[in-house]
Amino acid sequence: MIKHYGLLSLLFCCFFLRGEEASDKDFDLERLMNMTVSSVTASELKLKETPAAVYILTSEDIKNAGFQSIPEALRMVPGMQVSQANSNSWSISSRGFNRLYSNKLLVMIDGRALSTALFTGVFWESQDLLIEDIDRIEVVRGPGAVLWGAGAVNGVVNIITKRAEDSQGTYLKFLGGSHYKAITAIQHGDKINDDAFYKLSLKYRDVESSVNNVGGSSPDDWNFYKGDLRFDWDISKFTELSFISGLGYSDHIGTSISRLDLRPTPLGSLAHPTTIQEGIARVRNYYFLLNMKHEFSLSHRIHIGGFFDSAKRVHPIDTDRREVLDLNFKDFSFTENKSQFVWGLGFRAKRDNAPDAPEISISPQSTVYTKASGLMEYTHHLIDDELILVLGSKFEVNDYTGFEIQPSARLSYHLNDKHLIWTSASRAVRNPARYEDSSRLMSSQSSPLIPAPFNAALLLRGNSKVKSEVLYAYELGFRSEWSEGLDT
Repeated sequence: MIKHYGLLSLLFCCFFLRGEEASDKDFDLERLMNMTVSSVTASELKLKETPAAVYILTSEDIKNAGFQSIPEALRMVPGMQVSQANSNSWSISSRGFNRLYSNKLLVMIDGRALSTALFTGVFWESQDLLIEDIDRIEVVRGPGAVLWGAGAVNGVVNIITKRAEDSQGTYLKFLGGSHYKAITAIQHGDKINDDAFYKLSLKYRDVESSVNNVGGSSPDDWNFYKGDLRFDWDISKFTELSFISGLGYSDHIGTSISRLDLRPTPLGSLAHPTTIQEGIARVRNYYFLLNMKHEFSLSHRIHIGGFFDSAKRVHPIDTDRREVLDLNFKDFSFTENKSQFVWGLGFRAKRDNAPDAPEISISPQSTVYTKASGLMEYTHHLIDDELILVLGSKFEVNDYTGFEIQPSARLSYHLNDKHLIWTSASRAVRNPARYEDSSRLMSSQSSPLIPAPFNAALLLRGNSKVKSEVLYAYELGFRSEWSEGLDT
């Protein structure tokens, strides 16, 4: 059980030397409904025009609620299931199937996927952004495979950080309390010239352990160090470039694990009871992300991007490493009748080194997994600004299951400027994770048929012939802006 103490601010000071920002009064419902959504279709649409169940969590929402982490902020999103298992672990999902390290929700920061190769889930404690640096969080409840590919099954969470131009000046933060023992941060932004801006931030978090069911402290206290750099350059009127890099480190993430007793037993089907041991995990990760947009004309532009992500997690039983290289290209063409055609190509390579311990082992321990993809999407106004059809599909070839196709059709009808009816049909897949394909799990399970002091020995193996999970989704929605301050 997590400590439910009110936050006691021991010291809290913030210094702003920034450009003029919109006040909370200016951020009204009309502005929210006119915000551009980039996580549903390749064609960027306003929120009020988007044919999907989308929610935008703005920086103002996060600031006003006083949240200090991304999982806390996601509690505000309708349709999201967010639960905290202990001080450093969260279960987050959309539309059910929630569990620790949920594997059907795609989570990204600025388009960089955060899932691990081992189980395709997210270690949320390692995603410790400076919360004030988040511009918005776009949450899609439902499949988003056409744009993002395999893994976007139950939903998409795309965390978008502020541009360097919007974070000028110096920001300092010191916060302490009964649960968050310390959160300290500094961010500085400046301009190189009128077209180039940068910002640099450093952050440290120290979190107290949670309380167990007998009133003691659980071994789940943790800390995290984070540094981020962003550079934005408007090379010309038609070309812009963004470079983002980050480094995260923790030397203490408290955990408890079940360890096997490997002493011999009279029969191979018997095992000694497991023992619970406290331990400490250590984490190191760094990444580089580069995006470029170029506009050839009002009717033609391209996006080129990619990222490299490296993570190492030292568990009490063994070490897990992964490296990801992702490259993508999109071409956008517009016609005079407001139709839009988008096509794109992508490539992703993952190299990982999995644990090799008595409790869990992966064979082969080290592997390289590749995926190539193609994207096609067409947006057409059947009735100008009223009836809009979006057709698209993602085509992927991966090393686990071969060729996968993930099509989608979305139709929206604008009753008027404030009321929208939409429907969609989609197919999305989740590729197998490493532990499902080639793992060997050993455990000890008590049984009334086994006399004390022994348990039954269990051995679980992965299946190299496992297929992708497939979702067929049919959706119907209605979005309305009833009055100022009220929308559904």
